[in-house]
Amino acid sequence: MVWLSVWSVAFLPLIAIRAASSGDGEQGLYFRGGIGPEIAHKTDVKEFFGPSSGTQVKYDAGLRISAAGGYQFCRYFSAEVESGILYNSIKSISGPGSSGSDIDASVVNVPLLANAVFHIPLESNFVPYCGFGFGGSTSVLTIDHATIAGRTLDGDDSDFVWAAQAFAGAPVRQRPDALVSGGVHAKILTAER
Repeated sequence: MVWLSVWSVAFLPLIAIRAASSGDGEQGLYFRGGIGPEIAHKTDVKEFFGPSSGTQVKYDAGLRISAAGGYQFCRYFSAEVESGILYNSIKSISGPGSSGSDIDASVVNVPLLANAVFHIPLESNFVPYCGFGFGGSTSVLTIDHATIAGRTLDGDDSDFVWAAQAFAGAPVRQRPDALVSGGVHAKILTAER
């Protein structure tokens, strides 16, 4: 069993589509999606066939694809459900008896989160927002070859872990009533077991 904490940061180009609206541009259902880089922070292995210390996993930059749907209650608040796929290959495993960079492995996370989003309406087409979300993530570890603490690994494993995220974004609309907008979305996701 491997105990780990994964932090990731993503900066996504954002495309948002308002599926339905009351006509005033302030309430209604919406859908948004994004694609961009996934930058996972190092992982400290806390347990590997017993207590472990000094073993770290580092990741290459990866890919994040996400989609969310929700309801905007007013100009200032919306609630949504979000899911996606976060992929990173493992760059190296360092520590006593570990394989270093001679490794072929990857990690995929599939989060499902309920988000609260707070909008800051400005008198322009620029509408910054921030928020947080809680839920879970299915984490899948695939290893073709690696060594940790002198043990050779090959295979895959998955687990469901609790997850939380914080995010902020800055979509820009051509018009306040536009159905499609674009912008930048940054988020931090943590999944811990």
